[in-house]
Amino acid sequence: MARVHGGLAHVGKVRKATAKMEKLEKKRDKRGRCAKRIRYNRLFCTKMFFAPNGKRIGPNSAQLQEARRNALA
Repeated sequence: MARVHGGLAHVGKVRKATAKMEKLEKKRDKRGRCAKRIRYNRLFCTKMFFAPNGKRIGPNSAQLQEARRNALA
């Protein structure tokens, strides 16, 4: 049987070498009705962008980000 992924002697070397950081305080995500409202508005109430083939462009696409930058400028 071939040894593929390294022996157990090398376990944990990355985690031990990484500097310890304190946990940051994060803002709580919206929940319930409010979260559904935000999701609905993001999906259906904003101006839709479509690719040349007729498909909807996702929220993180390069084309959409470029359009947002041009709108702000």
